[in-house]
Amino acid sequence: MKRTCVGAALLALATAAGTLRAADPPSDIQTKPSWLKRNLGIGPDAPQPAPGPRRDLAAEAVSARAAAEETLDRRQRVCDELRRIAADTNNNELFTRADKLEQMAFEVYKQQTAHLPSARMAPGGADARKLDRQLVTSPAAAVDRLTASKPDESVKTQANAFREVKP
Repeated sequence: MKRTCVGAALLALATAAGTLRAADPPSDIQTKPSWLKRNLGIGPDAPQPAPGPRRDLAAEAVSARAAAEETLDRRQRVCDELRRIAADTNNNELFTRADKLEQMAFEVYKQQTAHLPSARMAPGGADARKLDRQLVTSPAAAVDRLTASKPDESVKTQANAFREVKP
C-alpha cells in the first residue's frame, strides 16, 4: 500500500512537471552552431540573431540638446530674478553672485553638450579657428591669394634642368 501511494505521488509529480515544462516557450533561434560545425566544420552555420532596432542618433542629440538648453534657460531666469532683486535692494554682492551663477550655469551647459555632434561647430571652437585661417578677412590679402606667384628661377627643378641649354 505504501508503495502504491509513493508511486502515485511520483506519477502525479512527473505529470505536473511535464505540463509545466510544456508551457515554456520553445527557443526558435539556436545561437550556437551544431556539434558537427563546431568540431568538423561540416554543416550549416548557426543562424544569427536579428539586429535590434536602429537608434536615431540625430534625434537623441536633438533631445539631449533641448533638455540641456531648457535647463540652462531655467537657470538663467533664476539668475535674472536674482539680478532684479539685487537691483531693487541695491545689493552689489548679490549682483556679482548672480553673474557667477550664470557663468557656472553656462559652463555646465557646455559640459553637458560637449559630446553632442553639433557641439564641434560651436562659435569659437577649433573648427571655427581653422575656418578663420582659411577665409580671407582683408581685401589686400584676397588680392595676394588670387595673384599667381612667379616661379623662383634660382631653384633648379628637374623640369628646368632639361629645358636649360648648355653651350
